[in-house]
Amino acid sequence: MLLRFLLFVLLVYVGVKCVSLVRRMLVPSSRPREAVAPRDQETTSDMVRDPVCGVFVPIHGSLSAFSKGGFVYFCSEECRRKFVNEKG
Repeated sequence: MLLRFLLFVLLVYVGVKCVSLVRRMLVPSSRPREAVAPRDQETTSDMVRDPVCGVFVPIHGSLSAFSKGGFVYFCSEECRRKFVNEKG
């Protein structure tokens, strides 16, 4: 009798987990998955200033060049070209 009860409880538990999994797959989450980023990666909100024209651009969508031991970020290829030509 006890074995049947434990089997029933186990089946109910597995059923609830399956329904929960299906529900999560069908109903979109209110929090987008992209909002959670690892701490060691740059997030989409990281902004840097273009040294040529002064515009703030997100790091993930900018162009870059290596200068003075670090990377410099640019809003366009034109600004990057001007910087490289002036700094050598």
